[in-house]
Order: sequence, then C-alpha cells, then structure tokens
Amino acid sequence: MAGSISHSECWSFQNTVELLLDNNEFTGPLPDLSKNEKLVAVDLSRNRLTGGIDKKIFELKDLLRLYLDSNELSGEIPQNFGNNKNLEDLYLNDNNFTGKIPRIEDNTTLQNIRK
Repeated sequence: MAGSISHSECWSFQNTVELLLDNNEFTGPLPDLSKNEKLVAVDLSRNRLTGGIDKKIFELKDLLRLYLDSNELSGEIPQNFGNNKNLEDLYLNDNNFTGKIPRIEDNTTLQNIRK
C-alpha cells in the first residue's frame, strides 16, 4: 500500500483496538489517533511518514505498544510520553528526532524503548 494516510476515514473508527499498518509505503504526517480511545497497539513502522509526533497519542490510556520506527519522523519526542502508565513498548528508532529523550516517570510499565 502507498500514499498519504493522514486524512483517511479509518482514523475515526473509535472501536479500533489494534492498528497494524507496518511495512508499507505510506507518506505524510502521522494521523490523529487521539479519538481512538480503545487503541492498545499501533504499528506504523517501516513506512515513509514525516513530521512530528502529536503529544495526544500518549494520552491514550489503554495504549500498550507504539511502533513508529523506520520512518522519516522528526522534531522532538513529546515530553509527556513517560506519563503513559500502561505503555510497555515504544519504538522510535531509525527516524530523524532531535533533542533528548524526555524523563520517564518511575511508575511506568515501559519495558522496551528504542530511539
């Protein structure tokens, strides 16, 4: 699959639990997933997504796994990523991020992080 995914209607499916669209040729910015409150896993790795990460994605309280590695994302990693108490896996490696990794709260369940 290829093309932009930022304005797709699929982001409005509020009962989506897993969004697994890895290893495609998607381009453009990350879609706004903040309305998908039931998301547990997002895998958009190995695409050609650009731009930054909206801090709202880390406010999804049920999110356990977020894989955004191997894209062309840039900017700073949002400061609030360590506040998500349920996030276990966060893969951000092989992108163009700048700055330092934000502080991780002591009571997080984060087990795997790749930057």
